[in-house]
Amino acid sequence: MSPRPTSPSPDLQRLLDDGYDVELREGYLLIHNIPYVTAAAQVSYGTLVSTLDLSGGGVTVTPSTHVASWIGEHPCHADGTVLQQIAHSGPQQFTPTIQAGASFSSKPPEGYTDYHHKMTTYAEMIMAPALKLDPTVTARTYPVRRDPENTGPFLYADTATARAGLGMVAAKITGRKVAVVGVGGTGSWVLDLLSRCPVDEIHLFDDDRYLQHNAFRSPGPTSEEELAGGTFKVDVYARRWAHMRTGVMAHPQRLGEEHTELLSQIDMVFVCVDTGDSRREVVELLERVGCDFIDVGMGLLLDERQAQVFGQLRTTLSTAGTREQARRHMPLVGSADDAVYAQNIQTAELNALNAILAVVRWKRARGVYTDFEHEVSSTYVIDGNTIINTTPTAAPAAGNSTIASSRSAAAPIAGDTPVADGTDRDAANDDGRSVA
Repeated sequence: MSPRPTSPSPDLQRLLDDGYDVELREGYLLIHNIPYVTAAAQVSYGTLVSTLDLSGGGVTVTPSTHVASWIGEHPCHADGTVLQQIAHSGPQQFTPTIQAGASFSSKPPEGYTDYHHKMTTYAEMIMAPALKLDPTVTARTYPVRRDPENTGPFLYADTATARAGLGMVAAKITGRKVAVVGVGGTGSWVLDLLSRCPVDEIHLFDDDRYLQHNAFRSPGPTSEEELAGGTFKVDVYARRWAHMRTGVMAHPQRLGEEHTELLSQIDMVFVCVDTGDSRREVVELLERVGCDFIDVGMGLLLDERQAQVFGQLRTTLSTAGTREQARRHMPLVGSADDAVYAQNIQTAELNALNAILAVVRWKRARGVYTDFEHEVSSTYVIDGNTIINTTPTAAPAAGNSTIASSRSAAAPIAGDTPVADGTDRDAANDDGRSVA
């Protein structure tokens, strides 16, 4: 048998020391094997559930809510009548593995001081009728085998998802594998967002080294020690994220045929390369393997007279049903235009925005966010703060086409459209309407 678990939080440690069957799962605190009385006036056992508020190091703070939830039938008095004094609301699905049958509300005048106070108070109220029927029952079972914390790919619990009640939403991408090809400006921000998702693996492909200019285009601070080593970008980022999660896999090389088997397991590939030739090689490989992928690009130009930057950001989704249409929006040949991008006309905020649009597009495609438009490609135009969508030639999925959606009517002015790598010449016609 495994040793008794421990916790850095004094209140959770007291629960463990008192013999309660404690589990931390997906940002929730669960106390199992609480005796209670059913509507049939019989003793049974249920699970008490609470959201969990943590500070750094997994240490709890004062509970933000006095409400608790319950897995099991609604607890009753010894005669089988419902304990109305704590009744609050009905069933709720928090995560795929946590479905509550009821919730309770009982707030002391000064609130609950900590989670030991909160959970034992509810446990005693629920257990009291059961003790009348069987004085030998107890919730203090001193289990020795339960892992006290299940945090998935994270090194500590994702309490943000639980706090927002988004467990069932997050489940739609939980356990998936994703990849980022190119972790320069935009790719590093894509990684930053993906790393906070409950995906099992994030594969990074890039054969460039982390240099000083990268520090000013990527998220998070860069120490001088990181710059001095001439380390591969993928290794820098994998090492950083190892402090928060597992599964960030560094591949200090270009994506190639040798990765075909791995690609067959990937849910979405984010292509963040900076030349048409590189993009073509990656796109052709991904199409042969049959991968869904999102390609991003930015076309920024400098107006030297006005000392202003203008241009576009593009996000293109390619799936089995949209290959040809998606290709029309991706620059797949190298040209002098590539040199404009290579001169580093990028800014951290636009790299971040391009990454946000890409990750949101993936999550919309997977049902995390509502998707009425099902666009193949979208172009964000900086000077007008507008997004232009190109919808698929085929009809959207049944059930979504009947709901009206809005889109921007603005488009780049003819003659002023950037033509640097990553822009989308097919994004809109002259009057700004989206075209297929």
